[in-house]
Amino acid sequence: MLMWILMAAGFIICAGGLVWSMKAMQSMRTKNASDGNVNAAIAKHSVVLNPIHLTYIFFAIAVIIIIFAVYFIYT
Repeated sequence: MLMWILMAAGFIICAGGLVWSMKAMQSMRTKNASDGNVNAAIAKHSVVLNPIHLTYIFFAIAVIIIIFAVYFIYT
């Protein structure tokens, strides 16, 4: 039972951080609309190619895999 509580807490923290960084990016996008030379792929897919968002996503996946591996090893 404790494992599910910790997994839910980790998911909430990762999701909250992802939402917070997306809101910060949206506010920065409206403030800094006069960027210089930005790659067209990054300008078109700014959320997908943002390393902070990728870090949150991969960290959440890694934590879930580790929790399930530990759960199945010790039960």
